[in-house]
Amino acid sequence: MAVENFSWLLLDDSNSPITSADPLPTIVIRRLADNYIFDWDDGNFKASGWTTKNKNLPELDNTLFPGVYETSRDLSSFTGKYYSYVEYVGSVTRRASQEFNVKEGVVTNLLQGLTGLQDTKVDDLGVNLGGLKDFDPANDTVANVTLVATTTANTDMRGTENANILEPASASAIASAVQTVLSDEFDALGLSVAQVDTIVEAIKLKTDDMVFTVDNELDINIKSQNDVTLYGTGIDSDPWRGNP
Repeated sequence: MAVENFSWLLLDDSNSPITSADPLPTIVIRRLADNYIFDWDDGNFKASGWTTKNKNLPELDNTLFPGVYETSRDLSSFTGKYYSYVEYVGSVTRRASQEFNVKEGVVTNLLQGLTGLQDTKVDDLGVNLGGLKDFDPANDTVANVTLVATTTANTDMRGTENANILEPASASAIASAVQTVLSDEFDALGLSVAQVDTIVEAIKLKTDDMVFTVDNELDINIKSQNDVTLYGTGIDSDPWRGNP
């Protein structure tokens, strides 16, 4: 038999054990696969019609284990995931839950015991949380963190020390810079920008008289010879000729 214990340590508001609880705490088990509830009387999971849905948790030993309430159950027929819920409504109200997995009748997850904070206030945890319960995110500082509010320079952000933070140059500024570089190159050749423009215009006058008759091919043809206009394209069906 794979018998497992379901134990719960019941404490009051001052974290003192509650002994001789009246009424006793109770436990309910839910199967996650279909949300059916366990009937402690016949050992079946059901959607309704339970004989014992809420099982009492008897006190274990108020001398040796004050505040501990426990019951046991054979889990041989259990397989899969389950939730157990315990509740105590007496001098105080306490509720807790615990998910547990069962494989071949044995609980496989390592979490033991039942825990719950549904009815616990943050102030009750001050002894464990220290000053965090009074932390003011607007004014309090966090250790080893600086310049959280503003970042004023590249050096404030690791990895951006050499980043360019200048405003990008305008198109006219870039053109002016290129012209300056070219002017320096032309000066080295003994030419001015105006002279280069004149040379380019002279070349353009000649190339404007060239005719390109086939796309994507370099087939430059002349438009005139000895000041006589030429007609045709130079192909068999349209030979060069001196008249239309």
